[in-house]
This record gives sequence, structure tokens and C-alpha cells, in this order.
Amino acid sequence: MTITLPTRPLNETEKAVAAQLVAGLGVHTIAAQMSLSPSTVRGYLKAVRTKLRCHGAPQHLLVHAILSAGQAPTPVTSSPAPDVSPEQIKLWHALASHKLALDVAHAAGIAPTNVKEQAAKLFSAVGTADLTRLVILGHAWGTLSPLTATERRIVEYLLRGLTPDEIAAELKRPASTAHRHLRSLRYRMHCRRRCPLPVLVHRLLISHQATAPATDTPVPYLDAGDLRLLHALAEESTLSGLAAAAGLSPADVASAVDALIGETGASSATQLVVLAHSWTLLPAIEQDHARRIGASQ
Repeated sequence: MTITLPTRPLNETEKAVAAQLVAGLGVHTIAAQMSLSPSTVRGYLKAVRTKLRCHGAPQHLLVHAILSAGQAPTPVTSSPAPDVSPEQIKLWHALASHKLALDVAHAAGIAPTNVKEQAAKLFSAVGTADLTRLVILGHAWGTLSPLTATERRIVEYLLRGLTPDEIAAELKRPASTAHRHLRSLRYRMHCRRRCPLPVLVHRLLISHQATAPATDTPVPYLDAGDLRLLHALAEESTLSGLAAAAGLSPADVASAVDALIGETGASSATQLVVLAHSWTLLPAIEQDHARRIGASQ
């Protein structure tokens, strides 16, 4: 299912009905709240479906379409955002956008036979068993909401490997403005508040909020230790976690990362992660990569 802006704007009553729907209310409750008959509410919802090109879509897809098109206020929740993986964010988007299990599997990058199991794990992490509620919470936490124009620009700068100060200079805004947008992106991607930029970029790329640019830089030879460090750099938000995942002591991490940046020709750790996605070394690292690349040289 592709989310599009309505071909004709929703009228005020249609917007009111849509707002009630994305608040989690059913047809009969909406009818009682608005002093309408259930059949009248269904008529308005049919009009909303027509304008959003959601004919026959289940309720959770309609709610996602309404919110993605900006036709109802973004929901709010006092519940904290859950700790979910980039793969789960990708599945979250797939469930919100597709009806058929095969389409969900394709969009999420998983086998069709694994959709049910992986969806159950996502439901458990979010704290709901209802698809519509999953979509509502996804928008409330910003996980499913489209990036703003400024956020998309920030992401483009991150993909170029720019630092927060360099991003601020590009925006012609104070550094505090760049940091505010980066905090927003971290929140959307369910990252720690001060997670490193390589981790944020990795999550943006793996959840398809950004696309790694093509590169003419050849894939470098990386041994098993280099690949472990690369994966850790993209996934671990703390020094101790990075060291443990890479099999290094915390004191050796900085020099090892600098050496890896030098070997790959990247300008920074952030650009290294972007290049690794362009080279398809991330997100999945094949065990025989070093052997295959070495054999081809």
C-alpha cells in the first residue's frame, strides 16, 4: 500500500471522524461521541478511504494513511518509547503499510514464515496485541511519522559524514539547533539520548529512513576482526558495549577505530558506516567476506 496525499481535501466532519479513529475509537463510540448514527460514521469513513485511496484497507492501514497524510493530529502517549531493534522498526513500518503477509515479509526483509513470530516479538516489546494500536503508538513516538523537510536535510548531511557543528553551518543556524534535530532523530530511531552518530546513521539506513549513496570507492580488504569492529561501531552505543562486541579492551577501541577508518579511506566513523552500507557490508556481514574479497584481489 502506498501512502498518498488525498486527491481531494477531507472536509471538517471527515477530519473529525478521522481524528476519532486515530484516537483508537470504534465506529459505535465515534457515533455516540459525535451524535451520529453508526451508518453515517461508516459513510464518512468510506469517503476518507476514497480520498486517501485506501479502498478495502483494514483499519490499521487506514489509520496509518490518515496520519501519514497529515489529516489528523498526531497521537500522544505518556508511555515511554520501547527499546526496539532496527529490524523491528523496519517490520513496524511494513506492518503499518501492507496487508498481506508476503508483502510485509518483503518490506521487512524477512522470510514469510517468520512474519508471525517476529510480529509477536514486536507486539510484546511495544506492549500491545492490536495492529491499530501498534500504528497509533508508532506515530505517537515518531517511529512511523514521516521525517520533516529539515530532518531529511539533517540526514543528508549525516550521510556525508558531517559533524553537528558542520551541519549547523550548512543550516546557517546555531549548533544548538542541529543538536535539537539530532535529538529528535535519535528519539524517532529509538536510540539512546546521546548515542554516537554512527549508530544513529546505521538505524536510519537499516529502517529505510535513508538510503546509502552509491560510491566509486572499492570495497577494502577487511579481516574478521575488522568486520567485528565495524559491526560493533554501527550497533553499540556505549564504549563498553563496543569493546565487548569487537573483542577489544576499552582502552584499545579508539586506536582500533582510527586504524579501521584509515584502512577504508573514510573521513570519520560516521562516513565509515555509510560506506559500509554502500558496500553492503552492513547490515549483514557474511562470515566468508574476508576470504572472498581476498581471493578476488
